[in-house]
Amino acid sequence: MRKKRRMSASEFEAVRPLLNISQERVEAARLALVDDRTFQTVGERYGWSRQAVWDAVGVVWKQFGRYKRALAAMEGGVALPPGWESATIAAPTAMIARFRLEAAEAAAAAGWVASNGGRAGERGAEASMRRNAGD
Repeated sequence: MRKKRRMSASEFEAVRPLLNISQERVEAARLALVDDRTFQTVGERYGWSRQAVWDAVGVVWKQFGRYKRALAAMEGGVALPPGWESATIAAPTAMIARFRLEAAEAAAAAGWVASNGGRAGERGAEASMRRNAGD
């Protein structure tokens, strides 16, 4: 059995501006992907066949794949473990050093190894500790 395509509401909203389909097709795809409605139910609502709903879902899903690949490229090709996200922050140096250390510890506890061969966050945490040791 094929795995059902699902998206969170925030994932869908991130992809929405990238879609070049009618508002009706966007709404139908959202009902199927986010609200977990069957293609039959969505099709009945819009007077479409299940195939037409499948086509709308396919357009959104394809764009979602492009979106995820673009995010991965921005992260240097590193796929993050489930429940993790990447962020750019501005904060005092000491606070960032503590955060990097906590992130490295959480990654180690989860057994996550970054694609560069080091533990996630390890390089930044070590550099931060060296900088702070010289303060």
